[in-house]
Amino acid sequence: MRLHQATSKHPGNPEEIEKLSAEISRLERAASRISHLRLLCFLGAIAAFVPISHSVLFPVIGGTLALTLFAALVFAHSHILDRVDIFKAKRLLLTEKEARRGSRRQTRAAPVIVENAVPLEKGLRVHRPEPPSSTLDPATADDLGLFGSVSQRSVFGLLDTSSTLFGSRRLQRILLHPLEVASDIRTRQASVLELTTEAALRERLLAAALPLREHDLSPIARMLSEPPVFTGRTGLLLVINALGSLAPILLLASAVTRSLGPLQLIVPLIFLNMAVIGANVKRSNPVRDRLLLLGPLLDTFLRLEAVVTAHPPRSDELSAAAQCVTKLKPHAARLGRFVRLLELHSFGLLFELWNLLTLWELRILPLAEKVVAERRPLLENGVGALGEIEALVSLSLPLAEQEGFEIPSVLDGTRAVLEAAEIGHPNLEAREAVRNPLALGNESTVLIVTGSNMAGKSTYLKSIGVNLALANAGGPVCAKDFRWTPLWLYSDINVRDSLDDGKSYFQVEVERVLKVIQKARESARILGIFDELFRGTNSEERIALVRAILRHLRDTGALVVVATHDLALTRLVTDDGERGMRNLHFRETVEGTEMRFDYRLREGPAVSRNAIRVLEAVGYPESITREARRECSPPARPLLDRIEAPK
Repeated sequence: MRLHQATSKHPGNPEEIEKLSAEISRLERAASRISHLRLLCFLGAIAAFVPISHSVLFPVIGGTLALTLFAALVFAHSHILDRVDIFKAKRLLLTEKEARRGSRRQTRAAPVIVENAVPLEKGLRVHRPEPPSSTLDPATADDLGLFGSVSQRSVFGLLDTSSTLFGSRRLQRILLHPLEVASDIRTRQASVLELTTEAALRERLLAAALPLREHDLSPIARMLSEPPVFTGRTGLLLVINALGSLAPILLLASAVTRSLGPLQLIVPLIFLNMAVIGANVKRSNPVRDRLLLLGPLLDTFLRLEAVVTAHPPRSDELSAAAQCVTKLKPHAARLGRFVRLLELHSFGLLFELWNLLTLWELRILPLAEKVVAERRPLLENGVGALGEIEALVSLSLPLAEQEGFEIPSVLDGTRAVLEAAEIGHPNLEAREAVRNPLALGNESTVLIVTGSNMAGKSTYLKSIGVNLALANAGGPVCAKDFRWTPLWLYSDINVRDSLDDGKSYFQVEVERVLKVIQKARESARILGIFDELFRGTNSEERIALVRAILRHLRDTGALVVVATHDLALTRLVTDDGERGMRNLHFRETVEGTEMRFDYRLREGPAVSRNAIRVLEAVGYPESITREARRECSPPARPLLDRIEAPK
């Protein structure tokens, strides 16, 4: 199988989802019955040990049997609940897979990068150096819909299946920081392809991280970057350990001496311990809460280690992340024991009494903090590796599960090239999307795309930009025979007024186009995507400016795709015979009062317009549309025919 080919897709599993649901219901009913039996056995044991006759032999035997049966039922109940959790996780993963295969609509928004963020909060790869990358212009990311709110379709929403914020942030950074070197792109593609072809590895990695969805792990990145609270407080720790050991010693002394004398010191000891707890509560409670967050994360590290041990990754990026998880295993197990001791806090009143007698939390917290401080680099690397694994899995899922995706072919060299036999938008259903060819860099470096309203120009432009962003990130593309050299990407599609800066629509657009021109002076490996350039100014100057800009960018070697309604721009090819430029168009057909679009890209300039027809179709007064047609007659447009490019 060649690198750029997608793997065969597997059919959906609705029957398996139904079977899992039936099995979950059966197990939950069994768990409910066992819960009732547990209660009966417990009550029976209590009743059996109440003396009801002079002979205590039979009650003791009965009570012992009842307690034994109770313990067995507790074990069975726990085992059934564990199986329920496993089956629910499988059902959830299968349900999400079915949703991805059907409607591609997702409801995930990209995470917000906080101010003064630490590396893990930025999605940086902390367990190994980042490869060379550029930064995608935020306006371009907005133009292309890479990120959006929960109510919008976005490329990030299509891809992201992470169970943690670390995976989402890493995926966000991968999309916002396209790789610059072809070899680095191939390295990431290898990991994506391995996860695509190794279904067992991919699905077990997804399942291992799934339980983390129930937990907000966002404080962990900050916690790992902060110094420990109790380290260096030697005197305080000596006092805490002495006071915490005194109560058990007093109880033991009372039992050995069979005297109540030592117990007389328990009450003042409790008050003294209360004072110690109160003096340290502002430090201990936040530390405890942050350490408790590590519990689910540590369990996930152990599950991931089991997965990568059973299915050792071969690709470079995935293997490096797996090694970080493997190195963390013994330390995760040790720290996990301390966290479980802190989890006794959930026993409520019983724990509070125990804590008053032994200063349990204040004795465990320094020990747990010490392990975190000693193994901080390993923990940070493990969290970063988890984010890397989740991001790579997210990149692989379209290729593994959906039709129409493939791994593109990255080219070496300095000349800008961007080609595809068929290219479509990844957020459109495969059965609905119409794919069109793309050829830039060999014979033509400037494509002038014309066509009527709603004919498909904007979708074509966004399809090009989105797929280039995915390709630069090392991910799959929604295209066939996609090949390219790594390119900088800039666009001018959805220009808006900048109210915060007091800039007009036109000024914002001027500045964005200037960025493309300036970058093209530095490197020819750039793609500029424009939709109706300078629509905020008069037509005479606008067309003259656009003609001059297209010539200038063509001469730098940059790649340009521009969509326009102005047929005057197409005369750069038809009349002026400009080298490196090519006309393409979309068209529509009219059947009675209804317009139909096939969204197929064709050679040459557009020959039809439909703005007035659209107004007629939605019910505008005939007087308006009739007058508009008269104004659009050929004698009314001599000015555009006389426009020449500035010299």
